[in-house]
Amino acid sequence: MKTLKQITEEMSMPEWSDLILAKLEKDEKVEGAPRACGLKRLAMSYFGYPRSTRTEVVEPVRDNVNPRATVVVGLSFQVYSGTTVLPEENDYAVMITVDGAADVGKHNAQEMFSKHAVATAETIAEGRAYRKLLNIKTVMAEELDKQDKIMTIPIDIDGKELISDSQINFINMMCERNNINVENIVKNTQKVEKIGALLYENATSLFKILSGYQTDKASIPTELIGYNATWKNNF
Repeated sequence: MKTLKQITEEMSMPEWSDLILAKLEKDEKVEGAPRACGLKRLAMSYFGYPRSTRTEVVEPVRDNVNPRATVVVGLSFQVYSGTTVLPEENDYAVMITVDGAADVGKHNAQEMFSKHAVATAETIAEGRAYRKLLNIKTVMAEELDKQDKIMTIPIDIDGKELISDSQINFINMMCERNNINVENIVKNTQKVEKIGALLYENATSLFKILSGYQTDKASIPTELIGYNATWKNNF
């Protein structure tokens, strides 16, 4: 973890945004836009783990036909000022607090995400808070409007629709949120060796399974627990 003095010096450089975004891993961005999980990792490499986190559902879902939710996420970090040689012994701590807010519904998200408006809004709000903490100006992958990307659906040799990139991103988001191993749940419930071989309709069925686990986390089987951020490298 760096001191506040070191962080401030780096952030003051004109090329700061480019330098920090260049540290993203391949699976932490979509078409160059950083994912919330990538911003979280980068922020913690500078500021350490949050001392506290707060999630406030400002506007809960009130209509299941047209779900919409607004969520605010607050993060607090303790860093040392960096004014002494041994900060852990002599320096004083500084508390930094940032907030991020997000509104999610059919007006700005694909249906598979708007159906889980609170969880999606929380992910975006958390990402915005980390983006604010890192002081970078960029659009997150999760912020891309539903019309910014055309969802392309590949076809298998039998002419059946295969899983789309948007579905993969949603499965990843739900698994990360609930600490579920993506590869294990796909293999155990769908009987495929690669996620790209999963049929579009079966991916939709997997959404229901993940939604059930999110509602009742105690029901998640032990063999499915353990999210692995690098799962795309081999699966």
